[in-house]
Amino acid sequence: MAEINDLHTPERPVAGYVVVQIITLIASIIAIIWGVALAFAVAFPGPSGEWAAMGIFFAYIVNFPVGAITLALALVLRRGSPKLRRFCIITATIALLIPLLVHAIDRYNTRWKYKIVSCPDTALPRNFG
Repeated sequence: MAEINDLHTPERPVAGYVVVQIITLIASIIAIIWGVALAFAVAFPGPSGEWAAMGIFFAYIVNFPVGAITLALALVLRRGSPKLRRFCIITATIALLIPLLVHAIDRYNTRWKYKIVSCPDTALPRNFG
């Protein structure tokens, strides 16, 4: 009977795993802030707006690797803190979805701009001479 009870006792979190979870959690929160800033940069470009699409590239470059590493470590490190593990999984999922959100915002803005910018033929002057 002692062996069965030993299987059901919760394990204490390993200190090294908790430190790794905290580091990955901080990294994914920073990536989320970075992605949200890029989403605003893409959604509200400046007067020229020609470099706004670079935000998509930077969001994929930063958020995707950080989110993937955080998610992988959250799923692998089972002996860490269970509460930190849940937060790591949630923040990793958000960090992985932000580049897709930034891309969708750019696609929507591009489609909307072309509808506004295209002028009908009646706006052109009838005679030039």
